[in-house]
Amino acid sequence: MVVLATPPFWLATASTLAFVDPAIDATLRGGLRRRRARHDQLVDQWTLPFDMSAAGRARALVEEQLGSSARVADISLVVSELVTNAVEHGEPPVMFGIDLRAASGSDSSDAVIRVTVSDEGGGEPRVRDAADHAIGGRGLALVEMLASRWQWRRDGKRLTVWAEFDCTH
Repeated sequence: MVVLATPPFWLATASTLAFVDPAIDATLRGGLRRRRARHDQLVDQWTLPFDMSAAGRARALVEEQLGSSARVADISLVVSELVTNAVEHGEPPVMFGIDLRAASGSDSSDAVIRVTVSDEGGGEPRVRDAADHAIGGRGLALVEMLASRWQWRRDGKRLTVWAEFDCTH
């Protein structure tokens, strides 16, 4: 295990967010967890259940991993929307990841938190103009409003949607 001597502020919960050997794989509270470290970032990834409990599980992981980050409420809401979309419109497996890194070109107290949700779905995410009486259709509009940036990409059958949140100490 490699631990930074003076971790950046976004590694405040050192017991859960330590830089670790990339080969470590462990089972964590019902989901497969893979953790790998790269130079100035930490990536955690979990396989979520393919049912409506997945959104709650992902929100709990956000709160567990990010603790009292100023953006945790926004991040939790965005993750809930992305995971719900993956379960409603995609195919298993649903993967959820949290990626923490120092913001490029800024001082060491700035960080970017990226969340990713991927599935084997066939559709393309798009922001819709939902009617006032519509029950759904506002999820990606919320993502667009709360995240600093978001995008999606397709790699074969795999669809990945990511959202980034700029955080300053």
